[in-house]
Amino acid sequence: ENVLALQISLAVLAIPLMFVAALIGERRKKEEALREIEDRLKRMADSIPEVIWITDLEPEERVVYTSPSFERVWGLRLADLHQNPRLWMETIHPEDRARVGSIFSEWIKGADVSYQDVEFRIVQPNGAIRWIHERGVLTLDEQGRPIRVSGICTDITERKRAEEELQRSEFYLAEGQRLAHSASWSF
Repeated sequence: ENVLALQISLAVLAIPLMFVAALIGERRKKEEALREIEDRLKRMADSIPEVIWITDLEPEERVVYTSPSFERVWGLRLADLHQNPRLWMETIHPEDRARVGSIFSEWIKGADVSYQDVEFRIVQPNGAIRWIHERGVLTLDEQGRPIRVSGICTDITERKRAEEELQRSEFYLAEGQRLAHSASWSF
């Protein structure tokens, strides 16, 4: 009778333990699957030329992730950006900084401002100027407060150079045509 009671007690205790073990096993499988997805996304983000970035705004502004392309495009170390989340803003060309800073500040405050198509210049530490096209996404918490921003930056320097060259060529063509029409053709 004592043996039977002990067996029943052990069975009653074993059922919850088996349930907990099954839950732990399931959780480990889900965590592993999540790690695999994160690893794939990180490898993809690390291999593209665009700069992908994620910044938490709460409890304080903190860079969560920036792709390695940042170092090539900005000419700065990722570690420096992680220490100073506004370092990217400090590199914006002085003629563009106030405009971009204003748009960004209003956007992260939750104002009805688009950050989907922002172009600006940056100055690399070596003095080189690069053109950036930036698009961002704002993440809100349950109360509608901004908690995270993320986005993608594309180096459009070559496109801007081509546009400038085209404008210069169009100007010279128009000027040449104007001069040709004003010249006298009689000998």
